[in-house]
Amino acid sequence: MDRDYSLNGDVIFLSDTHGNCQHDATVNAALSWVDRHKPRFRIMAGDFVDLAAMRTGASEAERAVALQDDLDHGWALMEAFRPTAMLLGNHCWRPWMWLGSTRMEQRELGQRLIDDWRERFAKIGTTVYPYHAEQGVARLTPNLVVLHGYHAGLHAAYKLAQHYADPDGYAIMGHVHSKAVGTFARHPAAATGITLPCACDRSKLPYIARAVGSLRWDVGFMTGRIVDGLFDASWTWHITESEEPRGGRPLWT
Repeated sequence: MDRDYSLNGDVIFLSDTHGNCQHDATVNAALSWVDRHKPRFRIMAGDFVDLAAMRTGASEAERAVALQDDLDHGWALMEAFRPTAMLLGNHCWRPWMWLGSTRMEQRELGQRLIDDWRERFAKIGTTVYPYHAEQGVARLTPNLVVLHGYHAGLHAAYKLAQHYADPDGYAIMGHVHSKAVGTFARHPAAATGITLPCACDRSKLPYIARAVGSLRWDVGFMTGRIVDGLFDASWTWHITESEEPRGGRPLWT
């Protein structure tokens, strides 16, 4: 990709809103930022819906949850945010997974959702990238790629830099729901991986009740700037909920 020196402007990265499980204060803050700054790029780094009922191995309670409210919230946000790029995440990809189901009603529902999404994203001018380790990578500038993410755990940012970032470049991903920066030694300059905070509300996601990793989640979004065709080395995390005191209440006293 050649450097376009005429490319300048702000960029916003929003990720992992999870439909009707979105963190309202964060979503409102992101939309307000967009309204004020009119960014050149609006990146949705995956999982704009939750689709818990479509998860492989979903519990009876999850399968009983209606999809429509989740879809309505996800699309209300997409139509307000109007992403220039959508990196489909593992939750978004569930309709495609259902195309391989042995149950006809699941295959048909999966195809209906895919067809509807294709039409609606085209209508708002969004370039959509699949949930795919190679094809699901958006290169915004010669020194910046964005993806939903295929790494997890404490070293996700380091692994991201190792696999996706160029020397003196950046790779940014969602998926892990926490802000982090990792560098990987390359010649002639280090590569940097950045993981994004999520924009979902933990209290609305009952299936994470025993997921210890969710205690490390950060809630917010990220902004940056492109100067003379390159992603600037400075960026800002806008954190609306992070590092809260952890403590429970007794079951009985």
